[in-house]
Order: sequence, then structure tokens, then C-alpha cells
Amino acid sequence: MTAPVSSLTHLSCTACDRREEPETRGATCADCGGLLACQYEEASGPPERSSGRRDVFAWATRLPVRDAERRRGLSEADTPLLPLPHLAEELGLAELHVKDDGATAAGTCARGLVVAAAAQAERGATGLALASAGPGATACARLARAHELPARLILPSAATPGFRLEGRLLKTRVVAVLGDQGVAQTWLLDHPGPAGEGEADLTPGHEPFAVEGLKTLAYELVAELGSAPDALVLPTGSGLGLVGAARGFDELGGTRPLLLAAQTEGCAPLARAFVDGAETCTAWEPSRRTLAEGLRQPNPTMGRAALATLRAGEGEVATASESELIAALRRAAKSDGVLLGADGAIGLACLEKLSATERLKDRRVVLWNPTSLLRSPETMEAAGVG
Repeated sequence: MTAPVSSLTHLSCTACDRREEPETRGATCADCGGLLACQYEEASGPPERSSGRRDVFAWATRLPVRDAERRRGLSEADTPLLPLPHLAEELGLAELHVKDDGATAAGTCARGLVVAAAAQAERGATGLALASAGPGATACARLARAHELPARLILPSAATPGFRLEGRLLKTRVVAVLGDQGVAQTWLLDHPGPAGEGEADLTPGHEPFAVEGLKTLAYELVAELGSAPDALVLPTGSGLGLVGAARGFDELGGTRPLLLAAQTEGCAPLARAFVDGAETCTAWEPSRRTLAEGLRQPNPTMGRAALATLRAGEGEVATASESELIAALRRAAKSDGVLLGADGAIGLACLEKLSATERLKDRRVVLWNPTSLLRSPETMEAAGVG
């Protein structure tokens, strides 16, 4: 069977429309510093789907990886869409589903990392690097092995020890820094690795391809539901998932669902900027320890793009506390037998608040669960007590 061909034509600046060649590896425009975005021959409509794959490269015609040999995944797509009928009734929704991206080989949503690693490797990257608070570190290490590249993982010191151990088991250099995700990202920028300029920093917003992987979330939802949901709840840290999902729905040419961003009260820079009417986020200090470590990103790397995306679609942002996280996790398990990760539980807790508004009454809603509860023993223990 002939491998599908990518229809990528070039990259363009989202701010000034400067055009860059498809071989470009960087994330920002040389003229104005705006984010670069991939452009394809087919501007809208459903992309061709390969029947022989269950990873993001089933949608290879609308992804920036042209070399079929570089399309190496982690079975990160085609994830379950789980109904929550009892919770839907309790919240006054027509339907409620969980898109469970935690049910993957990596235990986390790796859509963006898979595409970013493949695209960077295809363009000559000599190493991979990532500042991560959790499961993304393991995914990056596995992808480095798949592409036969060295990798560096920069983890906050408070990260679950298992992630450091997994990285080392995969023969990856692991650096633990004292502080949160923001400190880890700054450390990576200030400390180039042995691969030098050839190293690809896969931190969201530091390269242009991960967002292309996240748009497959929208592709799958439309394929599974027959149309876009009325609303999509997205636990939000860097802003990558929010921007990527919106891009996917826009490419499909239909109506973009109402996008609802969910953040933890202990680290909510996007929510603060949204309420204040700011164009970009300012660093959240100090960010408190949270079970939802994937959301503890005090200075979202894609904050400006995420805010613009929310406002363009009249989206909303809500926050939830640690106690509300635990209550939501227990509620989903008790009502419909669904186990959410900590990030997904923050999403449900925020949905419970937003469902009181008329905008969601009798609507079809999807909650994105980006990580598995099994990847966070601390969350399982906290939810199981009491």
C-alpha cells in the first residue's frame, strides 16, 4: 500500500503572513516574532484517513511529516470516547462524553510530541529536549529512542520520581531542577545541550509542529460523533491543546464548538489574563503544588495564542481547587465508572461550574482527559481516602 502524501506547502506567520519554506524548524517569524503555522494544499474539509494506522499519522495528508519512514508513533490516537449518561443528566446536558487520551501507551496525550519529534527528525534535528512536569517526559524519551536520537528531559524537582526513573531506563539524560515547570523551561533555554543548535526543543510554543498533532483530537471527535460537539472542555496548561483543537475544527470547515479552558486555582495565569482582558499572560507566582501537575505552568508558552483562540470563539475559562478536583474524580467514578486523571478531574470540576449557565443547557459536551489516573499514584491515594 502506498503511503499517503503530506499536502504541506509552507509555513506562514500568524501575525504578519510572512511565508517560510516547509523545511523550517523554528517556531517564530524572523520579521515580527509571531508564531508560525503549517499550511496545506487542502485548506478545509475532512482529510483523507489511512485505514492501516491507529496513531496520528492516520491523518498524514494534513500533517507536516512527508517522509513515511519518519511517521513513528506511540499508538497515541484513536482513543476511547466514553459516555457519562448519569453525569450528563445531573448537569442538565444532552450528552457528556470523555475523550480519554490517557488511555495510550504513554499514559498521556502524546499527539503533539509524536508529530513534533517526527517533523524535527525529518528536518535534521540531532537531538530532542523537553521541559516537562510528568508523563510527557516518558513520551519524549520513547520517541527519541524510536528516532534514534539523544534526548534531554528537564523535570521539576517535585515531579513524580517514576518519570525520572523511566527516562533513565530509556537511556535518556534527565536533569531535575528546583522549582516548577516554568523554572524547568527557563533552565532548558539557558543550557544548550551537547547537540547544540541541532537539538529540537519540543516544549510547546518552541517549535511549530506539535500543534498539528493536537488538531487530530478534533478530527477524531468529528469522525466519532458525526459532527463537532457543542462544547469541548480542555484542561489547559501551556495552551497547546486549546490552540490545536481549535485549528483542527477550523480545518474541517464546520462550526467550532464552544471551547472551555479549565485551570487549577493554584496556577491560573490564563484565567487571570482572560478576566483582565489582557492579550497575553503574565507569570503566576508563586504557583502552588497541585495533583494536576500538567497544569502547573506559571507562564504558558502559548498563552497569547490561547487567549486569542478563546476570544475568537467566545470561549470561557474556569478554575477549580484541589478539593474540587478530588470531588470531581470521585463523582465520575461513582456515577459512571469512569476514572479521570488529575487534569481531567479539574476539567470536570470546572464543567460543573459552567454547566449552571444557559450556554450549556441541553448541549452535547466532550471533556478531554489528557492523562491516565494510573500515572499519578498520589492522585489515586488522595481520591481513595475518605
